[in-house]
Amino acid sequence: MAVFLPQLICGRHPQSTGLFYATYLKPILKLTLPGIDANDEKKTQATIHLYFNLLSWLPLVNDPAKANFQNTKHRGELSNQLFADMENSLFAELGTLERQIDEEMWGNGQFLEEWALAVLDRCFQFIQSRSGARSSSSSPNTDKRRSGKSSKSDGSEDAIVLQVLNLQALLFAQLSPEIYTQCLRKTVAFVSNAFYTTSFGGK
Repeated sequence: MAVFLPQLICGRHPQSTGLFYATYLKPILKLTLPGIDANDEKKTQATIHLYFNLLSWLPLVNDPAKANFQNTKHRGELSNQLFADMENSLFAELGTLERQIDEEMWGNGQFLEEWALAVLDRCFQFIQSRSGARSSSSSPNTDKRRSGKSSKSDGSEDAIVLQVLNLQALLFAQLSPEIYTQCLRKTVAFVSNAFYTTSFGGK
């Protein structure tokens, strides 16, 4: 995490390069997807931390037309001014991205769409697993709840679940309208078929 975290910072950073996006984004997203694991809390927290950094600047868009740069329009005057203002407010020189890197960014659209849907599935699997474990262990803790006491594990449970729910919220905020619709349908299907008899994630 410490090695490539500077590469995930949006804008001009002295240790950041545009090559990260073109070369390493897809394998990192693919390899870290199993990190959302209901049986490994620390791994899940590290994965969520990574995805929070990525989703703070990474739009999830699948636009095949953008991959063909003969159909891509040039930036307008307002766009150029906005980018110039952004560069002036940042703290390190930002070199112009090469054409190959720019093409790679838009060429990842299909992969990003599939990854977004896969992240949502992992979050739902996490919720189902943790909810099942919580329900099976709820009886021994009944007396503690009645006495107004809660175990340390309960607090940890709520914290990690809230992190997963917050990750889903950030994911939806970065989706293009087309991918958003797919994820919304998947979420509605999950919620329609899920019923929990115990409190979950502090809710």
